[in-house]
Amino acid sequence: MILHIQAKHNLKAGDAVYDDDIADILKLGFKDITIPDDAGLAFIFSIGWRKGFFYDFGPLASAQETRSYNPEEIFGHYFAYLSRQHLFKITETEWQQLFEQQWFPFITLKSSTVKKMLSYLRSDWQVDELIQDISDEVADYASDMRDRWSKNIFIEPHFEIIQHAVDRYISKDYVSTISILYPRIEGVMRSVIMTSPDEIKASQRNLVSSVIDSRQQELHQYSSLLPAIFQRFLSEVYFANFDPNLPAKLSRNSIAHGVASPQDYSLKGATIGLLTLDQIFFYLP
Repeated sequence: MILHIQAKHNLKAGDAVYDDDIADILKLGFKDITIPDDAGLAFIFSIGWRKGFFYDFGPLASAQETRSYNPEEIFGHYFAYLSRQHLFKITETEWQQLFEQQWFPFITLKSSTVKKMLSYLRSDWQVDELIQDISDEVADYASDMRDRWSKNIFIEPHFEIIQHAVDRYISKDYVSTISILYPRIEGVMRSVIMTSPDEIKASQRNLVSSVIDSRQQELHQYSSLLPAIFQRFLSEVYFANFDPNLPAKLSRNSIAHGVASPQDYSLKGATIGLLTLDQIFFYLP
């Protein structure tokens, strides 16, 4: 079996590839095997103790019937589903709890870290208790993230400012990190929507949609990037509205209107900002 992946890190021929090097699985094919469109097929595969079974004998039922989809893409989607069960078993209630705490299973983080976050959530513990471990992981990846961002055509116009935010993060100046970074995340979204052939108003809803839709043909319902759920995260957490009569949680809107709670200009807020931008990177063409 040969996996076609979107990698998290720079990889070269001959490198060992680990689970945490894989951002997304796009296709699964086979060496020296081509499946004709008019042939029946059955594919049995396993990951650990989990088994997958896909079959399609439709073309055998009629001489005129041929397969209208790419089997390698379908195999890749289901292989991704089987290998990322910890993501696809999150319930709607758990998503709401995660968003309430302003967290998301960001692709930048190791699978073990995400699983630990979910374990804390299910034990009714605050994910914030893991902030030091998560921030240490982000600091370790900071150089790698900057290298990725600098080469993307949508981030490049903002990169000089974003790089300054990362430097402030490494220096533990979280107020500056947040103040610089959160508006620039929206700036990246605006760079994406400006390339649309249609004249689309840069509303917050359209900004979010433009990011998720920019690689719509490649992403699938079992993508490890969780595009549909991340779209909700951007709308409900990053672009969260606020009640002027109540203390406002950290968001793009509360920062812009000067009502974000001072205590939220913290290690957590800065870490989530960097993770949010890196998640967006993996959706961009």
